[in-house]
Amino acid sequence: MLSEAAATKLAKGVERRLAAVSSVDWAVVNTVLGHAIVGTDGSSEIETITDALIEAVEAVEEAHGAVHPMPEHPLAGGTVRRSASAMTLHAAAAPLATLAGLTRRTPSLRASRRSPRSSTPTLV
Repeated sequence: MLSEAAATKLAKGVERRLAAVSSVDWAVVNTVLGHAIVGTDGSSEIETITDALIEAVEAVEEAHGAVHPMPEHPLAGGTVRRSASAMTLHAAAAPLATLAGLTRRTPSLRASRRSPRSSTPTLV
């Protein structure tokens, strides 16, 4: 785990390195989410600039001794989407479970109907 000072230094290094990539106009790092956002001038192919950006980030992380993979923030998109999906499924299942519970028929015991061979009541 990086200290706050080390994380800030790493983020500034990533921003500088990303801004130095050709076709990049500006770069900003969100340290809370661990995301980098870049603005480009559009002069490079998307695959070419993507590879250059990934290489730049990995080089700075190696220089600062950052461990791969970095832990995902609890409020990052993947975790939130999974939680929202689970809540949606539970909310959708609640009316179905209620309906199934209300329509289920339970057998009733009638004391007046006894089997001739047995002294225990039978289910009707």
